[in-house]
Amino acid sequence: MYWSIFIFKYEKSTVKHRGDSMAKKEEIGMLKRQIQALSEKMSDAKDKTSEVIAENPFKSTLIAFGVGVIAGAVLLKLLEKK
Repeated sequence: MYWSIFIFKYEKSTVKHRGDSMAKKEEIGMLKRQIQALSEKMSDAKDKTSEVIAENPFKSTLIAFGVGVIAGAVLLKLLEKK
């Protein structure tokens, strides 16, 4: 009798562990698919950005310069407060 209870508890624990393992595998698979989709989107965005820069090099340079000036001004203001 005692052994049958022990075996039942072991089997129940094993089934639960297998279920948890399957759930984790499914979750990992889902995460891998999401990462792959995000990687593809990032690659497409990089390609599109390269195309826009190649089509408008002067405009792109001016935009980058403006962003740098604004970022520098913000940093300068932040450093002055300290």
